[in-house]
Amino acid sequence: MSSQLKVMKLNRKASDVWKLISDVETPETWVPFLDSRQVDSNKHDKHIYFPTDLAFFCQELISYKLINIKPEEKSVEFTLSVNHINVSVLVVVYEDKGACLLEARASAPISSDELPVVDELLFGICFELVSNIEMLANLKFPKVKCNLPPLKFPTPLKERFPEMNIREIKRVTLAEGLDEAITGAYPVIISDHWKHCEHYSLIKDFSWWKKEFGPQSMFFMDLEHEKLVNGFLQAGFSGITTCSEFIDMLASNPNQAKFTAAELMPYKLIGASDYIYPPSFLPVGSVVRHKVWMGTSHVYTPVHQDGTHTDFTARGPEKFHNLNFQVTGRKHVVLANPNQSKYLYPESSALEFKDTPPHLKVDIHKEIDFNEFPLFKKAELFETILNPGEAIYIPRAWWHSFYALDNTINHNTLFTSRIS
Repeated sequence: MSSQLKVMKLNRKASDVWKLISDVETPETWVPFLDSRQVDSNKHDKHIYFPTDLAFFCQELISYKLINIKPEEKSVEFTLSVNHINVSVLVVVYEDKGACLLEARASAPISSDELPVVDELLFGICFELVSNIEMLANLKFPKVKCNLPPLKFPTPLKERFPEMNIREIKRVTLAEGLDEAITGAYPVIISDHWKHCEHYSLIKDFSWWKKEFGPQSMFFMDLEHEKLVNGFLQAGFSGITTCSEFIDMLASNPNQAKFTAAELMPYKLIGASDYIYPPSFLPVGSVVRHKVWMGTSHVYTPVHQDGTHTDFTARGPEKFHNLNFQVTGRKHVVLANPNQSKYLYPESSALEFKDTPPHLKVDIHKEIDFNEFPLFKKAELFETILNPGEAIYIPRAWWHSFYALDNTINHNTLFTSRIS
């Protein structure tokens, strides 16, 4: 018998964590390998699901079956069938000085001498399972003995630094100006974009997403307040739950967490592509990709360029134009022409061919040290608030940052240029 164990301490009440894992009727809300897009819909016999993005060791369909649940012991036992291997999983919650210990044990009736890779599979299941439960508990339930000061929104740059050249972004109707803006390579806000979105009345409503796609899996990132990886949102703090649970967490959020379903491809929610798709007024064949973003307030991206290396010309063929549609909620937006890069202090990695998008050393949403970044005061920046129903056109290679002022839904489309 091959087995693996993973134990983690959580700063949450054991009773709260038990509420999460005792939901054995819909295990897809907390077991990270399950998706409710079922092949077999008989939930009383067995569950069979498509593996999610997180199930990187599970290349074939996974079946789930509840074996035992013991409320008095706060334990749940179930089986997973992974790559033709039957895995027994036991999850137990223990009291620990007001907080809790979470334990997951996975075992399979195969000798590790016969099949060494099984140990890696079992460890992966334990690790992902405990990590996902920890993340969901952190977002769903209050911390033990922890009073958090309320988060504050940053003051607009034009108020903090009146001596800087900070301009407004022109608002136009679609009929007035997108073609001209693309040709002139300058940003505009399309104030009436919502009128050109056939299903806007539906997609702007969180409750519609919950009703329409509630049981389907949703991958998300927990940014742990100010914690970013190399200045960028990374999947290192990732989790998965159902769309319904995700939207409920957005509404409650007892610990003021910052989390987002980032870069959600519409096709990953079955049926979403019928309601969310690239704008029809863009040229046929010009769209490179389009994604949905859904998350809490206070989530922000550092000032960055899309792509994997810096372009100071705004003519790089590997760069794409960005049409960013604010479906629900507001975002604070800051832009800069790539010709301002000499004042902006790009990270050294931004000048090389790296995996992360080019970004700045300066965090504009915090206090700026002008002794360290004296040239930054010379930069010409654009700043505005993007309101629900509006879309902003960002020319290719322009530096940009978004800061969510509310819980938001956003749809951005990258497309190729119609000019050389």
